[in-house]
Amino acid sequence: MLFHRFPAWNLAHALYFDPRMSAAESPFIRHRFKEGFEEGWISSAHQRRALEMFVLAEEPLLPPDLDIDPRPIEGHLHWIGHVAPDLNIRPMGRYQINELRSLKNLILCNLAARNIVLTPTDFDEITAELGEIPERVRWFAKGQQLHEIELEFTMASVSLELTRRGIPTYSQILPDIIGSRTQQDEAEPADLAIVKFYFENQIEVPSPGTFSEALDLRDSPRIEAWRAKIRSWSNELRAGRIDFNHIKTAIDDANGYLRGARLPSRLLPRWSWAFTYPLGLFEVAIANHEQAHLIGAGLLAIETVHLLGEALNHAVRSDDPLQYKWLLISSRD
Repeated sequence: MLFHRFPAWNLAHALYFDPRMSAAESPFIRHRFKEGFEEGWISSAHQRRALEMFVLAEEPLLPPDLDIDPRPIEGHLHWIGHVAPDLNIRPMGRYQINELRSLKNLILCNLAARNIVLTPTDFDEITAELGEIPERVRWFAKGQQLHEIELEFTMASVSLELTRRGIPTYSQILPDIIGSRTQQDEAEPADLAIVKFYFENQIEVPSPGTFSEALDLRDSPRIEAWRAKIRSWSNELRAGRIDFNHIKTAIDDANGYLRGARLPSRLLPRWSWAFTYPLGLFEVAIANHEQAHLIGAGLLAIETVHLLGEALNHAVRSDDPLQYKWLLISSRD
């Protein structure tokens, strides 16, 4: 999975502010973090989502222009050159106008993910003006909207090339069609579509708060089982042995299993045993009235169901549950 440069900086922020990682800071790093918070592309919400992506990615990849301390991430994160040493991000302006237009949908999608409003008409007007400038001096062209388009073009072109090489990229939610229909009428890879489908239908996913917590989650047997399940579904989908209704049914069954395990533990608050058990035992063992015995037995029965529900819920949420080992659920209540 390729991290877009903006989620990558959010991941870097989590890395640098985790004492366990001991990353060396620099004036450049501090400037980028300050700039990110001021412009809104670094935030606690973006950072949490980047950590979630890091947990789930089979092989997380960073863009080559992310200049951070490589020592704390050795063995956990790699730059693009790790899987595609011949693939480089081209300097600004070193592209053809038709290349820019062919990635229009993906560029607009990524801009929207960053809350940058640019209409298809705006895009067409900007690229038309750019086409009037001779290529040798095109890199002189100015404008904030053009700059944002160029930033997204570099990431979109690399992401698409990795996808063509069989390396899934989903650092942003991809549109159904990547590129223009005239240039490339190609749906996104099956495993990307399944990941999107999974998160649209599953009721709960793990959400680490720190880089250290994310590292621990990556080693969870449940996460490994999830990756294996996604690969299996993807292969069966490509071979035509299943369809999305099959996947939806499997996810619905797993969600029902989770809801069912959670229900008994929610009948009473967790601290209820401190009152119900002593009162129930008193009514059963000490009180002299038959009605009191019945009330006490009822209290003990209700609390027993409650505690059994807590045990069942814990078993469902463990790293190695009895069923649906690929179901991703949060460790937080």
